[in-house]
Amino acid sequence: MNDTSPEAAQLQLEILHRMEPSRRLQLAIGWSNSLRDLIRAGLRKQFPEDSKEQHHRRFAGRWLGEELAEKVYGPLVANG
Repeated sequence: MNDTSPEAAQLQLEILHRMEPSRRLQLAIGWSNSLRDLIRAGLRKQFPEDSKEQHHRRFAGRWLGEELAEKVYGPLVANG
């Protein structure tokens, strides 16, 4: 679902293109940090019983993709 009109999206792109590269980088880093925070909050809500290690592993699966996360961190070990 896209709630941005094509005209507004075009304007956003034009504004981004006019920005200094350092400002665009700052925005990208901020968006990335916000996305990580949202993923972590969603995981805490969905899996409130997870240990810190399980939470970290689930986050890695969402952020890196499950295949790479398993290669790097091993399989997700369930509670219990």
